Amino acid sequence: MIEATAQDPYPLQADSLIDQMNIISHFDCATRLSEIHSPTLVIGCAEDIIFPAKDVKNLAIGIREAKYHEIQNAPHSIHIEQPEHVAKIIEEFLIQPRSVFLLKKDLIS
Repeated sequence: MIEATAQDPYPLQADSLIDQMNIISHFDCATRLSEIHSPTLVIGCAEDIIFPAKDVKNLAIGIREAKYHEIQNAPHSIHIEQPEHVAKIIEEFLIQPRSVFLLKKDLIS
């Protein structure tokens, strides 16, 4: 993460990070999750301190056709640190037949 941050051509400023954290802490979309009617991949990261995996899993539970995938030993910026791994998870999700989502409770582990 440190290496990726050091190489970021658009580094996040401290005041921007504080603003983002304030916005995130006051945003709640839980009441609208049932409005999502499409197969949805929800990726949680076990070491994410911004969006803890348990909270991300709860988002997935609220979406009718969601598949939850948790990445172990992963921080918030997993897409930066391990883009190939994230791309593989997304690819596997996209090639699944839609009928897989009919048994949602089996997909949330």
